[in-house]
This record gives sequence, structure tokens and C-alpha cells, in this order.
Amino acid sequence: MKRFFLLCLSLAALANASFKITIKEHRIEAGQTFHLQLIVPLKYLPQNRSKPQLKTTNGFKLLALDSAKEEIPYDSFFSRLNKDQSGAPDIAQVYTFEVKAPQKTGRLVLGSLLWKANGKLSIISDQHQVTLFRAAEAPALEASIILSKQSVYVGEQFSIGYELHSYENVISNSLYPDSVNFGDDFASFSNEDPKIESNPIEGTNENQLTSQLVWWLSPNKSGTIQIPPLLFNYTSKTILGTTRDTVEQVAYTAPISIKVLPLPNRGKPSSFSGMVGSYKFSANLDRTNLKMGDSLTLTFNISGDGAIGEIANPKLPELRNIRWEISEAKANKNIEDSKVVTSKEIKAMLYPQSTGTFKIPAITYSWFNPAIKRYEKASAGPWTIEVE
Repeated sequence: MKRFFLLCLSLAALANASFKITIKEHRIEAGQTFHLQLIVPLKYLPQNRSKPQLKTTNGFKLLALDSAKEEIPYDSFFSRLNKDQSGAPDIAQVYTFEVKAPQKTGRLVLGSLLWKANGKLSIISDQHQVTLFRAAEAPALEASIILSKQSVYVGEQFSIGYELHSYENVISNSLYPDSVNFGDDFASFSNEDPKIESNPIEGTNENQLTSQLVWWLSPNKSGTIQIPPLLFNYTSKTILGTTRDTVEQVAYTAPISIKVLPLPNRGKPSSFSGMVGSYKFSANLDRTNLKMGDSLTLTFNISGDGAIGEIANPKLPELRNIRWEISEAKANKNIEDSKVVTSKEIKAMLYPQSTGTFKIPAITYSWFNPAIKRYEKASAGPWTIEVE
């Protein structure tokens, strides 16, 4: 049964006139050509009239207008107007508007249908609406990658998510991609509990599914690096006439690249740790007086949002009569303010080799901050110790 929209109006210029507005096609797909018809029985046509006009909107394009006389069967919409109930067909003037649909889906306003009769321009149908469907051969699911940044420095952290656009012929789909492997070009961290948002698009049966902050990456080299496509399995239905079949399909994200900049040499300090991001550094000595044979513990605490899971150890100075030894290092990762912050506690043991007063110089930790595009540093110490 054809989909049609019905409107009967009584206009001042066309008293007691009856119209039928219908669309010939059962299903209108995005980008497809379809035909809107205005049907008027001859006995209701005004003598002084022009051809009707279709003023399109929302990307619809009027391609052509055709006019012809056609018989209307007795059992049609107009049958109730035949007073003699003879069953004889009516003759109607049929105006056919050939229209190209935009590349959109959902219920959209096609435009307004106007007619000038007896010197007066009247609105037959104002803001006429049609429903556009996804093309049967088009993918029922589209996926795309979302990057927090388009260019980064080597070792700088950025986030990656994806967006899924599902159409009315999707039956089911996975909200998570399969077989994600970013290769050796990136250090990566996966969000174990990503936030999934599903927002319906007004006037359609579609959903915009967005998962933000699914992974964090930091590149291991400079240059243009490609992020591999993500793939999503889904089931769709095909519509061919009255036949409906289900098909297992895969949606791929388009290839996407990110520009990775090398770190500048200008201003690079000798104490540069290799870390890129925003960092905090502190160091504390457990005591300053001890006896020969005892040891000291110097604890470093370093945290930052650069390379995921990596914190370089500070550069320790060479000391006469004191031996260094890194005894323990613990690192952990936490999500803070939409970033992965890596923290590391490093314990260095100091073993004096003789008695006396010794000075441990200040220890400096430096990093490159991409937000301000320059190197930063922090220092702790110096310390003076007494060994008896």
C-alpha cells in the first residue's frame, strides 16, 4: 500500500475543491529521486489557473513537473464525491513533481505547495513532510575515530575514542571494537569502564552512540603515524520490496593519522629525563645523622601525564665516599581529569664509606611541557649528613 499524505482544503478561490497529495514510491531513500503528486478532479479545477508550484527546502531539489489527465477509480478517495454512485471513474488532472531527496534520513520538511488560481496565490500544503530512509545498499552502521589532538610531541599523551552512527536497518551492533592493536608506534592504556552515551537524533529512528576516552596513547617516534582502523561487528536487515533478510556485517573506521613532532633541542637541559607532559617532582631524605655501617634512604616521588606507565628515574650525582643503590621502584596509573597520570615512588639507598660530614647536592628532574612548548624542571636538596 502506497504511503501518502492527505490534505483536503477549501480555498476562497477554489470553493468546495478536493485535492489528494500523494507520493508514488512506497519508500524514499536518502539521495533518491521520488515523485510527489497533486491530484485534482477535473470538475473541481478552476478555469483561471497556473501550474502549481513546489517551493523546496532542507536540500530537496525540484527536477521536473509533469501534468496529465488520468482516470480515478470509483473506489478511490474521491468515490464519496460521486453523488449518483454509478461507479463511473472520475477524470483528474495529475501534477507530478519529480524531486531529488537530500543525503539525510528522518522525517524532513519537503517544502510548500502553492497554486495561483483566479489571480490569487494560495497555499495548498504548507511545510509538507516526508520520511527519508537509509539507502538499502548503504552501510547500516558508520564508525569514526575521535582524537583529542591532531598533532602531539613524541611521548605526549592524547586520548582516542570513537563515534557510532546507527541507522534504522541496524538490528544489533557491538558497542566495542574487536581486535584493537595499536602496534609498536604507541604506548597505550585502555579504559576498563568507558562512558557510553546514546543520543537519539530527533525525528529519526537513528542513534548517535559515542564512547569517549576509550584509550590513551603516547607515540614512540616522530613523523606522521597512522592509527589503525577499528572494526565493529553488527547485524543489519536488507529491504528489497517486501523481502527482509538479516546480514552479518563489519563497520570499519576510516584510516586516520596523527602528526608527531620531535622535541626541540633549544633549551634542553642536561638533566632532561625524557618525559613529556606536566610533572611533579619531590625528594625526601629519611635522616641526616647516622653511624658508620648504617644506610640512608632518599625517596623520590614523581608523577605526570606523559608517556603512559613510564617514569624515568632521576639522574643521581656521583659522590665520593657514598655508594648509591636503587632498592625499590613502584609505579601505578590513575585516571585524573580525563588523563592517565603515572606516579612512581623510587627509593635510593645511600651507603657512606667513611665517617665525617658529607654534602649531597641538589637533584634536578626536568621534562618537556607541550602545553607551554618548553622545558621545565624541579629540584630537591641539597642535604648535609653526619656519619659517626
